[in-house]
Order: sequence, then structure tokens, then C-alpha cells
Amino acid sequence: MEYRAPRQLPATSKHFVGRAGELARLTGLASAPHGRGSRICVIEGPPGVGKTSLATRWAHDLADRFFPDGQIYLDLHGFTPGRSALDRERAVLALLSALRVAPDAVPHDADSRTALFRDLTHDRALLLILDNARDSGQVEPLLPGSRTCFVLVTSRRRPAALQALYGAEVLRLTPLARAESLELFESYLGAELAESPAVELLAEKCADLPLAVSITAASALHHSGMDLDRFAEDVRDGDLHLGSPAFDVPAVDLRAVVASSYDLLSAGAARALRLTSLYPGDSFDTRAAAALSGLSVPETDAHLHELSSHNLLLVESGRYRFHDLLRIFARERCDDLDLETDRRTALAGFLDYALHAAFRADRYLNPHRSPITVPAPPEGVALPVVGGYAAAAAWFTAEITALLAAARVAFDQGALVHAWMIPWTTVNFLHLQGRWQDLVDCLTVALAAVGSLGDVIAENRVLQSLARAYDEMGQPERAAEHYSLALVNHSRSGDTNGVANCLNGRAGSHLRAGRVEDALADARAALDTYTDRDDLVGQASTTNLLGRVHTASGSPNLAVALHGRAHRIFKRVGDRYGQAQTLDALGLTLSALGRHRAAAVCHGRAIALHEELGNTAHLVRSRNWITRALDRVGSGAWTPGPPAAAPRGDGEREGSR
Repeated sequence: MEYRAPRQLPATSKHFVGRAGELARLTGLASAPHGRGSRICVIEGPPGVGKTSLATRWAHDLADRFFPDGQIYLDLHGFTPGRSALDRERAVLALLSALRVAPDAVPHDADSRTALFRDLTHDRALLLILDNARDSGQVEPLLPGSRTCFVLVTSRRRPAALQALYGAEVLRLTPLARAESLELFESYLGAELAESPAVELLAEKCADLPLAVSITAASALHHSGMDLDRFAEDVRDGDLHLGSPAFDVPAVDLRAVVASSYDLLSAGAARALRLTSLYPGDSFDTRAAAALSGLSVPETDAHLHELSSHNLLLVESGRYRFHDLLRIFARERCDDLDLETDRRTALAGFLDYALHAAFRADRYLNPHRSPITVPAPPEGVALPVVGGYAAAAAWFTAEITALLAAARVAFDQGALVHAWMIPWTTVNFLHLQGRWQDLVDCLTVALAAVGSLGDVIAENRVLQSLARAYDEMGQPERAAEHYSLALVNHSRSGDTNGVANCLNGRAGSHLRAGRVEDALADARAALDTYTDRDDLVGQASTTNLLGRVHTASGSPNLAVALHGRAHRIFKRVGDRYGQAQTLDALGLTLSALGRHRAAAVCHGRAIALHEELGNTAHLVRSRNWITRALDRVGSGAWTPGPPAAAPRGDGEREGSR
């Protein structure tokens, strides 16, 4: 498969001044011969000093020159308020995803995943930016083994272990020189206004921290004609402590700087800043902010524009996010000024928005999945405009971090219905992305919620989705256990559709565990039930699964007929996901018969559908299969790998179907 270089650098601010010495040092390190000098550099310094800005500005300027094989950016969230630091498992999975590794090709144990990452980066001229690292221990497992890669780390702590063990260079970033602070003021205010003596005083009060200078300058710019002398005097001395003594920067009161800009805000914008600090994701759009504030989209948009003009929110491509320190400040203000009932109302508004927006988007990802019955949306909630599959996938991509966090927020708030329904809406997207651990985590919260509710029907749905996730994680025994639990509940309640779905899913688990006879028995029973119910999608799914079972049991000719029958049904009902899975399964069976050219045709058609659907969890695997088939055209017969390597899109209909 052709290598496609990752290009993940975030946007940079146009207001960037100084740092000439630091930029030159980074360039010198990156341009040194690979056998000399360190290939790891840590930009270390206090919050607000511009570590990330320096790293991304330098990377944008020199990416094509030094790193033609790509640039990977990963926020480790070492100091992000309200979020746990990214653990090794998720960090390595994110790096493998950036390198476009198919989820099913990712090893199940952590050491093997790390080894795969190092193998894939060997001899590649890659830049890896690990932003916001908590300490050396968080970074060490993520280091490539190759000296052709260059690793740039930003952290608030001195990385002693990286220096001692790996010879990392440390670039200690200090506040700007006074002339650079004045230049930064000028970039905002213009030369004439920046000549005011008050600007020198403001630079002193900001202690030349780029974050503080940018906030102050933006506020002054936003209020044209304001008295700069009076504004400068309003910035009072005080303590910096915004959540941790480690944040201290001598001679600067960042809280006072931020507070002075905050005091210039309209009441509506100040309230929006406080309430949006409750948002559990990394970035948000206007509609999500409107849900938190309880205002209309136009009103909210005006408030967010005011906040971004003061540099109290960062904006990129229509989405807003906080600097870590500003989120702490806003959360402190929210706790001090907003009643607990107001905060709970804001979170309830967000949870309603998250549920209904995700439910609507999920119906575009998989309209064939049996829907749940969600409560009616509150009057006036502004849901996103999602007009099709691609738009729905893009919306989930932007919002998935918040949706995963929303499950826990809902559970903690006692909103148990939201705590299981929001995870349900994420199942299809997380399957497409191959994010199995995230799926297990949020569904575990959902299972606790339905247990508290005593809702057996909801419990069965969650159990089946969990089973599918465990199957994808290579734990078919655990998956079969969850399917069996749900099967008992469905049988007691007389839910024949649920019984069929569980039998179908458990058959797939048995097949992956090598229990072919058990798989055959469950699949036949599921097909009988789907036929009695006249459920065409269920019939197609189980027929395709039976084809896989017969391939595994040594009857590939019968399997070809079954796959063909399943594909015709999927095509008749317009299920493109099912068509893609069936084509891949048929391709594997044809290869088992030595018909490699026909197999390649099937995989090629499946690839086109996977690309159309954005199904990254299966796309790379299909490309590998077509490559293997083409390599064997004209050669001897080839037998496919074990059942666990086969397509997984059928056999677990309620998991994501």
C-alpha cells in the first residue's frame, strides 16, 4: 500500500514575534546529521509562555524541508483541566491511527503496539510533536526508535529522565524580551496606539508573557478609544496561583491580567465564558455553546465573537477552545458567580443537545440499525445541520471527545437516560474509527446507568454493543458471555428480534474463537428467526456469516453461494456497509479456492464502498487483502488467515448494525 504522509500540524496565530534564537536552535537540532546530536528536544517553561506556539510555528515553517514523511501532532493533556492525562494505550493508538494502521491490525498488548509504531517509523523523516506532556514517563513509551525521526515535546516540567536516558535537549522558554512584548502589542494595536506610555506599563504588568500580552492587547483593541492609562492602572498586583503552585511565574499576576480583560466584557459574554468552561470536550461550536447558555445561536455567536476578540477563547475553523489557564479562570468565576442550579441547568442543556444531535447524525451513519426511542428534544434546542453521511461523520469527528465525556457527566448528574443513550449513539462512529477501548469505557458507564434504571431492554442493547466491542478487541470469549447474558433476557421477555441478534452475534464470537460447530448452530437458529420475522437485513447478515462458517469448515463452494445471496439482499435494501463486508468475505473465500483474480475484484469493490463510507476500521485491511490476492494471481492456492482475521461487519447485528 502506498504510504501517505500524515499532516497533522494545528493552525498557528498570525501574532507571533521574537524567539529568533529558539527557532534557530530548533533548526540546528533538526538539521544535524542523524548520527550526531539529539533527536529529542523538550520545550520547557511555565504556562502561557508560548511553548505550543513556538513548536507549531517552527514546524509549519520547516515541515516540508526537514520532514517530508509527515508531521504528527498529539496533545498528551498532561495539564488540561478536567481531563486525565493521555495514557500509554490511547496515545500509541492515536499514533498508529495517524499512520493509518487499520484497527484490526493493531496488536492487542501494549508492548506489541509500541513495537509496531517503532517499526512503522523506522527510517522515516517524521516530526512528532508531543504537546502538553505531564512528565518524562508519559513521553518515554512514545519515542520512535529511529534517529531519522525528530521528537519535539512541550512540558511545564523539566524532563530529567529524558535528558539522562535519551540525551534530550532542553530549550527553556522564558518570557519575551521587553522589546518583543512591545512588538506583540504593536501587531495588535498598530504602531500609533502602541507608542502610548501605558503600553510599556501593560507589558510590565504582563511580565512579558505572550498569553497575557495577547489577552491585554486584544482587549484594548476591542475597545477602541479606551483610556489605556486607566486600563493599565486597573491591572493590580496579586498571586498567580490558578490551580497549582507549579504555575507560578515570578512578578506576574496572570489572574489580574485576565480579570481586567474579563471586566471589560459585556454581561452576556462574561456569562458565556463561565458556562462554556463546563463543556467537557476539547473544542466546541456555537450550537453547543448555545445549549450550555440557553440562548439562541445568533446571541451566542455574538458572545463568542466578543470573547475571541479579547483572546479569551481561541478560534479555528469555526470551533472555539480554551487555553488551559483561561479555562481554570473561567471555571473559578463560574463556581463563584453562578448558582449550582444554573450550572446544572447548563449541563442539562448540553446533555440534551449532545443526545439529540448525536442521535440524528448516527441515523445517517447507519439507518438500518434498530433505533432507540429518545425523549423529545427541548423546545428551541439548535441542532447541527447534518445533511448526509459525510456531514454526520465529520460532526462525530469534531464532537467525539465531548460525547465520550458526556456519558460520565450524565451519570454523575443523575441523568441516567442520557448516560446510556449518548454512548449508544457513538457506537457506529467508534466502530468506523476502530476505537474499541473508548467504546468499552463509555458502554461500561451505560451499563451501570441501565442497571440503576432497571431497564432490561436498554440493558440488552448495551450488553450486545459491549460484546461487539470485545470481539473487535480480540476477546471473543468475553464477547460470547455478554451475548449470552442478553440472550437470556430476550428469551424471557419473548423478544424474538433480540434473540436473533444475540444468536447472530454469538455465532460470530464462536467463529473467532475457533468453535465452528457452535457458530453454525447459532447462525442457523438466527437465520430461522430472521426469516420468520421477514427481516431482510438480518437474513443477509446471517447468510454472510454462514458463508464464513462454511469457509472455515472446508466448504468454500457453498460459502460462495451464500455470500452471493447475502450481497444481493444487501444491495436490494441499499445497505452499503453490508455490501462491503460481504464483498470482502466473498473475496477471501474465492482466494481459498485459488480464484485470486476474482477475489481482487471483490476486494476492489469493497474498498470503493469503505472509502465512500469513511470506514477506516476496514479500509486498510481490504487493501491488504487485494494486494495479497493480486500477488497470487497465477500462483498456487492460498488459504486465508484464522477466523479472527475475517470481516467483522456481520455476525453482530445489534452491536453496530
